[in-house]
Amino acid sequence: MAEPDPLRPFEYLDFADQFYSAFHELKPQYPPLSWPRYFLLCHSIELALKAYLALFGATPEQLKYDFGHKLDELIDEAVKKGLPLSATIQEEIKHLNKAHTEFRHRYPGEGPVFIIEQFIPAARELLTHPESRNLGTENLLCVFQRSSNMIAAQLRFRAVRIAERNTRPAPLVVKHEPIEQPAFKQLDVTNPPLLVH
Repeated sequence: MAEPDPLRPFEYLDFADQFYSAFHELKPQYPPLSWPRYFLLCHSIELALKAYLALFGATPEQLKYDFGHKLDELIDEAVKKGLPLSATIQEEIKHLNKAHTEFRHRYPGEGPVFIIEQFIPAARELLTHPESRNLGTENLLCVFQRSSNMIAAQLRFRAVRIAERNTRPAPLVVKHEPIEQPAFKQLDVTNPPLLVH
């Protein structure tokens, strides 16, 4: 089994940020189901959770084979390792698990799915939380001190990208009224609503 790579958490987080940005750049569709947007937001959540677990020593093999795409197991393990997310945010992210692990964004399936836009606040909290976003200044400094010049240069590059990302204004997001559980809307994709002009 491979040793944990000190750069891996930053790579996962960078990928998560790219998928999250792409989600916001892709315009929503009406009726409100866009499989590309569904995939982009779910995958950004998955990668952010994997970044946090990689910070605590999870290897790429463990993340791939032990957790795979299971958002529910990833969030449980991240919280167990100290990621302080509210119980509400944890449950909201877990709502996405079934469609994400069944690859509904890749292949047609049966039954309703959640409308992805209502999960933007949960993804934003996860991706902008200090513990998942900055990956800890102390850890970064320890890695710098142990690293060779080449790795230190790569870390500096990634640290600058993370700092730039943290100062970039958040994407414009439509504010939603608070939703009480279990008020999440689902859309039956086997009988989609017709558009009326």
